[in-house]
Amino acid sequence: MAKNKGKASNAKANTKGNSKGKGNEKESNEIKKGPLQMLKDNTLRIQLQVKPNAQISQVVEYTDDYVGVQLSAPPKDGEANTECVKFMAEALGVKKSEVSLIGGMKSREKVIRVETSDIDGIEKRLKSLAI
Repeated sequence: MAKNKGKASNAKANTKGNSKGKGNEKESNEIKKGPLQMLKDNTLRIQLQVKPNAQISQVVEYTDDYVGVQLSAPPKDGEANTECVKFMAEALGVKKSEVSLIGGMKSREKVIRVETSDIDGIEKRLKSLAI
């Protein structure tokens, strides 16, 4: 444990030597609105809660933590993941190639990245789609 403490204090010492504010600058560039987060590369990260095997694919809720989505595909052989990307692209009005699944490949809690910087427009669209 002594080694870890030494490394931590060295890391703090190195941070102090760098120009102040860089960490805060990065944080201020990232905008978070509930389940939506604008990343520093001007892409949007969306936290999803997915329910596979539904009759139709649709947005069912918009909360502070996630966007609830029902998918018509089953959760096997990546079918739900494929449907998730396809459906979210249609729902958001963007090209399928602009949506990628970046987390939760085998989970109902998924994270997608959308190549857009219009966080307000996406938020408004998702809220209007929620039933």
